[in-house]
Amino acid sequence: MSAKEITIDMGRTAEGYKVTAEVRRELTTRPTTSITHEELPAGQMTVAIMFDAYISSGQTPPEDRVIVTLPPGVKAKDEDRRWEAVRAVERLWAGWHLNNLRAACAHQVVPEVPADVSALDRTGWLLDNTPPCPLTGYRYGTAWLFAPLDDQALADLALIFNQPRR
Repeated sequence: MSAKEITIDMGRTAEGYKVTAEVRRELTTRPTTSITHEELPAGQMTVAIMFDAYISSGQTPPEDRVIVTLPPGVKAKDEDRRWEAVRAVERLWAGWHLNNLRAACAHQVVPEVPADVSALDRTGWLLDNTPPCPLTGYRYGTAWLFAPLDDQALADLALIFNQPRR
């Protein structure tokens, strides 16, 4: 399967800002290491999500993308299906924030970054203060580990990519 990408008009916020979500799915083309340190063959489903709202894009904070109305022109008969797609994108974002890649393995407890650490210093702080994996010694951030999509995420992707085009 080649990469597929869809941009969904998610609707409007309470302030009237338009919110869109760009969702991309594709299969990995080479073996990868999972968050549980398993070697996975090529062909794993990946997802990447980016939001765009009038006031920000990319890692748009949840409070800036609360959808209160569907896009203009959605017919009443399509409303339930469109809301399902909006909720599916929100679930994917919550569980797979941006993509399937993780800096920590499944066995690591990532500490809370103190409030006095600047955004620019956050990554370095995490690299220095996250304990190594108790099973393998893996150090936080030394590789991008793959988090396989669960059944709900795969169902959400199917729902999103089967939406009627407007």
